[in-house]
Amino acid sequence: MPALVLNQAKLYLKDETPVAFVSWARLSEEVAQRYQAGPHQLSMTDWASGEQIWLIDVLTPYGGAQEVLNNLREKVFAGQVLRQLVPAGPAQVRLVSWPAANEEGTSRDG
Repeated sequence: MPALVLNQAKLYLKDETPVAFVSWARLSEEVAQRYQAGPHQLSMTDWASGEQIWLIDVLTPYGGAQEVLNNLREKVFAGQVLRQLVPAGPAQVRLVSWPAANEEGTSRDG
């Protein structure tokens, strides 16, 4: 799995029990455009091709997705925009983008 090889993943634990897993890619503009257009697959070299942070996997089987996203925005990627493709119907996706946040959790632009 490219995310693990490239150290582009985070496992969240609560009392030593895994509760969430996130992986991300650092895409170039060119790769990001191709990824959005589909097929939504990345080669090994794509995963570290640029500076755009794209969330690939966000697994929170026990809930808590918002807390994980807040941690990513405020701590792991403070000051950076996060992007993700999310399901938008049968065989469709839409782009979700979260503005850059500082370590206090407020957006840089407001």
